[in-house]
Formats: sequence, structure tokens, C-alpha cells
Amino acid sequence: MEVLGSYLGDVHATILRQHAEIRARLRALDAGAASSPLAAVYLRVSLFRLAILMESHLQFEELELAPRIRDLDAWGSVREAAMLTEHAEQRTRLEHVCFLAESESSDEMELAREASWLVVSLLEDMAREERELTELERLGTGLLDQMTG
Repeated sequence: MEVLGSYLGDVHATILRQHAEIRARLRALDAGAASSPLAAVYLRVSLFRLAILMESHLQFEELELAPRIRDLDAWGSVREAAMLTEHAEQRTRLEHVCFLAESESSDEMELAREASWLVVSLLEDMAREERELTELERLGTGLLDQMTG
């Protein structure tokens, strides 16, 4: 049980690095969406790149984080289910905006609004997740302290 803090800590550190990369991509997407004559093309390409990055990130969390939070304490399976539900919602939001980007009949302004909403919602999700992971890391450390001392 001594490895609990570092066990979660290593995954937490990777998630923070991934979040930094996603944030940079989200901010660039939001800033570039209205800044050039080729904004619509830039937005579409950026959305598809974001979708690939997000899917990779979500898969990492499902493979590496989920088992760790499941085994952390009695609430682990509840936390895991909540994480998987959130991932499904994030995938649905992203797929909706990518569908608009692929559609020849989508309105450019609607796509820009939806992309902007996606940026805000994903930034909020990541901030909340980082707070929760910090709390889980403290919980893991507290469990270790209780067991060792």
C-alpha cells in the first residue's frame, strides 16, 4: 500500500501534462477560429486534431486512472462510473461539433459558436478533474498514513 500516493501521482502528473497540451490546443482553436480569412478551414482542421488528442487522453484515463481510482477506497467504483459517464458526455459534445464541421450544410457562425462552447466546457471539465485528482491524491496519502502510523 506504500506505493498508493506515487501510484496515483505518476498518472496524475501525466494527466496534467496532457491537460496542458489540450488547453494549448483549445486556446489556439478558440483564438484562430475568427482571426483569418481561412478561419472556417482552420477551425475544421483544429477540431479534428482536437478530437484525436482528446480520444487519446480519454483512453489513457480509462486504462490508467480508472483502475487506480476504483481500488482507492469504498467510493472508487462510484468515482470510476462518474468518470466514464463524463467521458461519454465529452465524446458526444466533441462528436457533435465535428459532425457540424464535416457537414457541408452547416452554418459557419453556428460552427464557431459550438466550437467556442466546446472549448469552454472542456476547460471547465479539466479544471474540475484536476481539483478532484488532487483531492484523491490527498486521500491516498491519508490512507497510507492511517495504515503506517
